[in-house]
This record gives sequence, C-alpha cells and structure tokens, in this order.
Amino acid sequence: MRKNIIVENENEVEEYCRINNLDSEKLFDSPMCFPEAATFVLHADPEKGRGGLRNETPCPITLKVFKTNSGLRFEQTENTQKYLAV
Repeated sequence: MRKNIIVENENEVEEYCRINNLDSEKLFDSPMCFPEAATFVLHADPEKGRGGLRNETPCPITLKVFKTNSGLRFEQTENTQKYLAV
C-alpha cells in the first residue's frame, strides 16, 4: 500500500504552507492520490462532490509533494494559488 507523504509529514507540510501563504486546512481536506514516492493534492468542485477516480470526475492537481533522500520536495502547479491560497 502506498503512503500519504503529506499525512506522514504533517508538521513539515504545515510549515511549507505557512511560509508560502497556503491554507493547510484546505490542503489536508482535499482529495489526494499517491503515485510512487509522492502525494498529489487535488481540487474537487464542491458542487460535483469530492471527485476523483471513484466517480470519474477529473480534479486538477494543486500541489505535488515528493519524498526524496534529502527530505520533501514541493512542486506548485498553476492551480496552487487559485485553490490553496490563504
């Protein structure tokens, strides 16, 4: 079973959010997917439900978090500020 890097490193993720003016509550409440050694945070339209693979509703990726040998690497997308900004 793949692991949720964000949940496993909650303090580091909250610190990243604070420094980058992102809302950590929005982030932790968002749907996520877990490709190998990463966690992708998704945005689901509240009017369409949580979205994702279960109901085949596409969700834009708002943040990518990768586990590397030196720690976590965060990668913002064109949707990060739109959906996760404070």
